[in-house]
Amino acid sequence: MRLTPCRCFPHIINLAAQDFVDALKHTPADPIITDATLRSLRSDVVTRLRELIVACRLTSLRREEWRRTIIGMRHRGKVVPFLALIYDIITRWSATFNMIQRYLLMQEVSKMHA
Repeated sequence: MRLTPCRCFPHIINLAAQDFVDALKHTPADPIITDATLRSLRSDVVTRLRELIVACRLTSLRREEWRRTIIGMRHRGKVVPFLALIYDIITRWSATFNMIQRYLLMQEVSKMHA
């Protein structure tokens, strides 16, 4: 008896949703999709955020600079958690959401760090 591999349903939905969003980026103007939504999709904010995170975490020196930025902000009285930016993993169901959520939490550090 030969078993056929069965994929995880959330994984399949995740991949389908990513393909759908990618297809929307190349869609001509449509009355259902507003101009603002289409501009947002085409600007590919998630890819730019991934590039920012890679740049911040690329070397141990950059990670140390991130930590020193947080320490400096704490010395100035800011309440900032000691957290690093996190990568997303395309095949994980909530990884992109978690990446964006962490960036929004650490956005002030990111602006000071730049």
